[in-house]
Amino acid sequence: MEYLDLSNNQFNGQIKEFPIENQSTLFWLDLSGNRIGGPIPNFFFQLPNLFFLWLSDNLFNDTFQLNKIRTLTILSMLSLSNNNLSVDTTNVSSSSHGYPNLQVLQMSLCNLYDFPDLRNASYLSNLDLSNNRLRGDIPSWIWEIKEIYLDLSFNLLTGLKKLPISPNFSDSIILLANNQLTPTNEVTLTVKGIEVWPDFTSVDMSSNRFEVEIQGAIGNLSSLYLLNLSHNSLSDAIPRSLGALTELGSLDLSENMLTGTIPWELTKLSFLSILNVSYNDLKGMIPTGRQFQTFSADLFEGNAGLCGFPLNKSFSSPHEPGSTPYESKDEEIEWEYVFVASVYVVGIGSVAWTLLFCRRLRERYFLEDRRGC
Repeated sequence: MEYLDLSNNQFNGQIKEFPIENQSTLFWLDLSGNRIGGPIPNFFFQLPNLFFLWLSDNLFNDTFQLNKIRTLTILSMLSLSNNNLSVDTTNVSSSSHGYPNLQVLQMSLCNLYDFPDLRNASYLSNLDLSNNRLRGDIPSWIWEIKEIYLDLSFNLLTGLKKLPISPNFSDSIILLANNQLTPTNEVTLTVKGIEVWPDFTSVDMSSNRFEVEIQGAIGNLSSLYLLNLSHNSLSDAIPRSLGALTELGSLDLSENMLTGTIPWELTKLSFLSILNVSYNDLKGMIPTGRQFQTFSADLFEGNAGLCGFPLNKSFSSPHEPGSTPYESKDEEIEWEYVFVASVYVVGIGSVAWTLLFCRRLRERYFLEDRRGC
């Protein structure tokens, strides 16, 4: 047997240990999406040809020593995510020879306290260490591996250890959200110098502690589709250079301290389907045209100085401070009514005055009136 896929069933209980022959040809083992508990069996790591091992979304528990995978010399894809495991990486060193073919490593929700040393995993392209307890600096080797997907979100990370990132780190999705990254010199360079890696496609640095400005050079990220810098303390104005990100589909700058106006250059982004600038200190008229006509009001709320569609507020009249064009029109209509009413009153008053004070006209008027009866 070479391929065994038992994923997404309702298998439960514990897998018992049993001996494996060295000649086993099993290269694909998928047990994900079940309710299998207990420790991960040791015989899994005695399968010499194992290429794919997917154990995520189960109830595996106990402490798992990551150095066990060193025996699987051709292992390429490993997922231990979403179990009740505590993965111990302390005995994993850079001298280990067990990762030369590792391409995918997923260990989300594995109670990790320390980064595994994967410096010799030169083919690693997908690394998920999210939802753990990783703390301190992001190690320098992270930026030297050619990863396409890197998820370090929901940890306790506070800074970066080395910049710049290798040019090979491109065409990538970078998720650093919900950490405790602070504006150290390294982090400042990351946000300001993000001009350097034009092939990034998604960058999520939301819910950290950035307090630096967004620099105009961010417009050099020509391949960027998603940029999320929300829930930080970013200040200054939104750079006009964002209008050069022609592939941008989602931009979230909400919950910051951004000032100034929304650049009209953003209306040139024909793929932009989400723009969230809520809860900043922006002012002025919201740009109109193209995608801006489809955005809802909640994406702009929390900016007392913003006005225009889709908000209900509008600009004041440039001629009369505090008034709107609609108020001026109403005032013109009211004056027309006043003029007509005045003419009517003057006309009736003139007839009444003539009849009252001119005897001849009064007698003639009443005489004709009696004849008519």
